[in-house]
Amino acid sequence: MIYKITTKQKTQKKGKKILLLDFNLVTNKSTLESLSDSEFNLLISNTRRPVIWNRESLKIAKKLNFKEIKLEYNTKDNHIKLNEIMKKFIEFIRSNDFLVNIFTINNKSFWSIFESDFIVFCEKRFSEILFFIDSLEELSNKEDIKLLITLDDSQQIGRTATMFYNKIGIPTILSLNTDINIFYDQKRNWEVFTLYKIYADKFAIYGNLSKQICLDHKVDSNKLVITGNPRYDELFNRKVRTTDNYILITLSGIASTAWSTFFSSLLILKYENMFKEVLNSLSKYKKNVVIKLHPTQDSVIDVKGIVNEILPHAQIYKNANTYDLISNAELVISPSSSVITEALILDKPVFLFKFLANDSGIPYEKYNAVLATESINEIGSKIEHILFDKNIRRDLEVGRKRFLEHVLEYQGNSSEEIIKLVKSLTNSI
Repeated sequence: MIYKITTKQKTQKKGKKILLLDFNLVTNKSTLESLSDSEFNLLISNTRRPVIWNRESLKIAKKLNFKEIKLEYNTKDNHIKLNEIMKKFIEFIRSNDFLVNIFTINNKSFWSIFESDFIVFCEKRFSEILFFIDSLEELSNKEDIKLLITLDDSQQIGRTATMFYNKIGIPTILSLNTDINIFYDQKRNWEVFTLYKIYADKFAIYGNLSKQICLDHKVDSNKLVITGNPRYDELFNRKVRTTDNYILITLSGIASTAWSTFFSSLLILKYENMFKEVLNSLSKYKKNVVIKLHPTQDSVIDVKGIVNEILPHAQIYKNANTYDLISNAELVISPSSSVITEALILDKPVFLFKFLANDSGIPYEKYNAVLATESINEIGSKIEHILFDKNIRRDLEVGRKRFLEHVLEYQGNSSEEIIKLVKSLTNSI
C-alpha cells in the first residue's frame, strides 16, 4: 500500500528512489531534511512505530518531501510456504546437537525444556518474515528503488530487507543509530551480536572509536565508512542556551536495556539506591531539579514514589524534548545512556552514576569527559565537586572536547557525508 502522508507535501521528485526503513522523524530529523532537500525521491516505511505519532513528528513531516510506504508482515495468518519451511527446520534442529550444546551447563542440557516453545516462536516469526518478503517483492515491482538505508540489519525486519535487496542487486546502507556498547565484566555471556556480520554493503559509522570496535570484531573494513552521526547535526549546530535554571536527571526505562542480565534483583536494587542517593544529595542544595523518564519504556523502579518521598518539589517529565531540557540545564546526571553524549555535545557537565561496573566501552572517563562513580558512597561528594569546584568543571570542559573529537567526525555536517555515500552507491548501478 502506497500513499502520501499529507496533502500538503510537495509533488514527488523524479530523482532516484531511496527506501528508508524504520526512520524516526524526530531523532533522524537532520538526515531526513538533507535527503529531502537533495535530488533523491524518498520512500519511508516504518514497521516499529507510525511515521507520525505526535505533534513534533507531524510538524517535521509537513516540511519533508517523501512518500510513506506500508510494508505488511501478517502476524495473524500462516503463510502458504510455512509448513514446508517448518518441516525442514524441525528436521534440522533434531538432526544435530547445535541447540542441545547451546542450552548446556556443566554437561547437563536443558534444551528439552525450551524446545516446544522455541519451535512455536520460530513458526510465528518465520511466517511474519515470509509475508514481509512478499510485501518487499510487491513494492519492488511497483517502485524502481535504487537504494535501501536501514538503521538495523541484525534484527528480523532490517536484516530481511537488507538481504532481500542484496539478492536483487540493490545497494544497501546500514547507518549506525546508537553507540556501540561493549561489556567487559567477564561474567556474562554478552556479545555484540550486531557486529557478528554486517549484511549491508556499507556501514556508516561515527568515528575512530566505532571503527576500532568494528575492526576488533572483525567487521570487513571495506564496508566501513566514517560519516559522523547525522542525528547529532542539530545539536552541534544548536545555540546552547544556559539558564542554569535546574539540574536534569535522565533515567533509563529499565535498570539497563542491554546489560541487566534478565533484570537481576541486585542490579535493580543498586540502580534504585543510587538514584535515591542522588536525590538525597541534591536535597541539600537550593536547586531546581527536573527528572526525564524514558519516553517509550516504563521504569523498573517507582520513580514518582521515590521522588515524592525524597525531593517532592522536583518536576517529572516523560515526553518533553530531551534536547531542550539538556540545553537549559546547569548539570546533567544520568546512568549510561546516549543522553550523556548529547549533553557533552551541548557542552554540559555530566555526572555518571554507574550501577554496573564496566557497563560500557564508551571511554567517557578516559578522556575526563564526565565525573563518574560506581560507589553509592561517593555520589554526594561527586555531585558537590561537579557543582562547585571550578577546577573540576574546567577540566571536564577540556575533556568533553577531547572525547567528542575522538568519537564523532564531521560534527554538525554529518548529513552531508551521508548524502555523499548515497550518491556514490546510487551512481554505481
